Amino acid sequence: MAIQWVTGLHLPVREIRGYLGENGATTLDQLTRLFNHWGVRYRHSIADAEDIKGVLGRGNVALVGLSMSAVSRGADYEGASTSPRLRTGRYSAFAGMHWLLVKGITPDGRYFIVHDPNVWGEPGNHRYWYSDSSPKGRDRLYRVDEVNAGMMLFSSHPGSRAVEVLGAVAVPRSDGGGGPR
Repeated sequence: MAIQWVTGLHLPVREIRGYLGENGATTLDQLTRLFNHWGVRYRHSIADAEDIKGVLGRGNVALVGLSMSAVSRGADYEGASTSPRLRTGRYSAFAGMHWLLVKGITPDGRYFIVHDPNVWGEPGNHRYWYSDSSPKGRDRLYRVDEVNAGMMLFSSHPGSRAVEVLGAVAVPRSDGGGGPR
């Protein structure tokens, strides 16, 4: 998703996995290999939510690793609702380690605006898609303190739980739009 955000290339997961030669959870080292291969500039040493706020303040986005167990359930958890207005909190039962893109922050500073790629199947699957055929992970709102707690649980690389993606434009604080869908 970060490669698409910067380059505009839509790379299927199978192509990424093929380049890595592995299938499974993606490590920070693998991410940097991918960034180098596709010409994405990045910076390590993003360890917590305050660092992410700095990334956004510089107009960039952050690819963040966290344990989804720290993110509270949303009103649309496991398909409880299909309204695209319900975009706050975790929408699926997946509670493991996961990478997502933080692309903005709400004006009150309480929520990060994220692109959560944990969306599967085709539109119509109420678990991952809204009734308007938009993915539940698009422009999702996750509480800043929960993202921070999830980052502290992320085991891949404690010194750098996120990567600043340089040249990727963060969305304005007020709307949550933009970026790959």
